Order: sequence, then structure tokens, then C-alpha cells
Amino acid sequence: MGAVHHKAKSLSLGMIGGGEGAFIGGVHRAAIALDGRFELVAGAFSSSVERSLSSALAIGLGEGRGFANLAAMVDGMSEHPLRAVSIVTPNFRHCEQVVAAANAGLAIFCEKPLACTLQEARVMAAAVRRAQVPFAVAHVYSGFPMVAQAKYLVASGMLGKIRRADVVYLQGWLAQPIELDGQKQAGWRTDPKLAGAGASGDIATHAHHLLEHVTGDTLSHLSARQSSLVEGRLIDDDVSMLGEMASGARVTLTASQIAIGRANGLTISIYGDRGSISWQQEDPDVLWLCPDEQPEQRWIAGSDKGYLTEEARSMCRTPSGHPRGFIEAFANLYGDFADQVESRSPSGRYPGLQEAVRGMAFLDALAKSSNANGAWTQIEDVKL
Repeated sequence: MGAVHHKAKSLSLGMIGGGEGAFIGGVHRAAIALDGRFELVAGAFSSSVERSLSSALAIGLGEGRGFANLAAMVDGMSEHPLRAVSIVTPNFRHCEQVVAAANAGLAIFCEKPLACTLQEARVMAAAVRRAQVPFAVAHVYSGFPMVAQAKYLVASGMLGKIRRADVVYLQGWLAQPIELDGQKQAGWRTDPKLAGAGASGDIATHAHHLLEHVTGDTLSHLSARQSSLVEGRLIDDDVSMLGEMASGARVTLTASQIAIGRANGLTISIYGDRGSISWQQEDPDVLWLCPDEQPEQRWIAGSDKGYLTEEARSMCRTPSGHPRGFIEAFANLYGDFADQVESRSPSGRYPGLQEAVRGMAFLDALAKSSNANGAWTQIEDVKL
């Protein structure tokens, strides 16, 4: 079982968004609570003071811990100053909130995608870099132990020269126009003004980040088609892409939220000239390794057989046979973020500002290619 490090004093953290009824806010709070590295002390859970105060009470923060915005929260918590904020609002609010948090000198943990446009992402990156504050982005799948193991196997050369990669992310929850029935999560995610991009921003960005994280390579060119397959929907709900990595490796990436029967089917497979690996988010403790001309191998998170790297072991919170999951992966990211805050380092080992802006460059190229009937499009080389 990997070590989980606890600190004597928790770091005070405020949350923006994520009030009562918000799925992702509860996920972040559960992850924060696992290790106690941060203490959630206040929140601007809603632009309505009344709703924000109600949310603060509902999640156990007590009287007077709900605020209408970041500025009011910072002022109201002057006797218990904030060290960091977690931003879990819809995408269209991220830019103003990240800039305000950076200007206030706060460390920032932000949901993905970073923004609605690449232009907004540049504004946010400039503010964070000026302030030199720690920044993390919620690409949660990099927090799974066997993803770390997969990354190590690629980097070690065990697979040889990487020739191709396939990433698939299938969900079915938006197969029908449930946004028309008042479903809250569907409502803002299918509104171009609030989300910026549909399935592309919500899940294809995860697939893109996982691809670059595991391979250690960058996607350089793509040919894509974004589609709205539910009649009348104003935003993409299905994405198909061919791509090429900087190394020359070929890529296919598929992301869909209209795949009936699929819950959260994220899978990545990497093929080299000496072997391959495959990982599925719905069976996250297993990594399949297929060396060329050898039997297929099933590697298990938490194993005591000695084949896991130190990093993968450190991310395992329970012994083999006790499944790790989504909340634990998020907690691993928050643990790394806490290390950044304590050291005042602007970046950590998990996804940060560079990866967040690269995700927006990916979305920008997807849209350009799709609007040009799938023309091959270069992804902007973002260097911060």
C-alpha cells in the first residue's frame, strides 16, 4: 500500500461554484477530504448570496461561510486567509475567476477545459504567470496509478518506437435532448455560450491530455469532424479525429456523448514496434501489457510483486484487490497541488498551466479542421 502523506496543518481553501446539486463540486470536496491537506473553509457557491449561504450550511461549513464572489470571500475570510481556490464553475466563468484569483495571489485548482476559447486561455495564462501562483487543472485520469505505470513503460522504451495510439471516450447520457427537460448538467453543457464546446470540451480534452501524458509526445496535426447528432442541438455531441504526433506516430481519437449503453468508457491503447499497452478507466486497476511474441500480461495496481514503479505505488491508497477509483485519483491531484502550495512552486508533476492551455489549442484546432470539412490542421505549439 502506498504512503499517503498528511500535514500537521491544513491549507485553507475556498471553492467557487459547486453548490448544492452540483455534481462536480461534491467530487472535489470528497477528494479534498481524503487526505486533509486542504481545509475547505468558505465558498462562493453561487452569485446569489442566499443560495451561497444555503450551500455553505448544507455542506457543513457553518454560518457566514457563503459568499457571492471571490472578492467578498477573500474579504470575509480575512481572519482565516485563503491559500488556494478550487474553481468548479461552468466553462464560461473560468477566465474571470482565474484572473481574479491570480491577482489575489491565490493558488488555483481549475476544472477543465480551461476556458471557452484559446484567446481566453492566453489571458488566463498571462495572469497566472505574472502572479507566479501554483496552478493545477482537473485532468483527473492522470491521477490513476496504472496510468502512471503506463507512462513509465512508454518512457522506459519497453514498447520500442511508438507507431500509433488509439483513444476512445464514449458516454451515452446525452443521447436524447434531455437539456430541453431542464436537466441542469445537460443544460449548460449543451449551450455554446456557457460551455464553448460540447463533447469536445467535456470529454475529448480528457482523451487528448491522456494521450500526451502517457506517450510523452505532442499531437501536432489533426483532421477532425465535430457533429451534433441529436436533432436541434447547437453544440457538438460526437467527435472523430485522425492525428499525427510530433514523433510521427499515428493517432485515432473518438469522443461521443450519444453512445447509448456507454457510461464512462475511456480507453487508451499504445502500440510500439516491440509491444503494446492498454488501459480502461472502467477497470482502472488493470494495465494490459503485450510484449511482442510473448504472452499477454495483466498488471495490477497495489500488487506486491515488485513490478510497479515508485510513483505508481505511491498513488495506490489500498492493497491489491481493493479497487481504486475516481475520487482517489482526484485526491492524488490535490495532494500534488498541496505540495505546490506549500513550496510556492508554480507547477507540479500532474497537469498544470501548460497542459491546460495545450488543451485549448487542441480544441481550437478541432474546430478549425471540422469547419474546413476535416482539413488537416496544425495544433498551435503552446510554450509557456
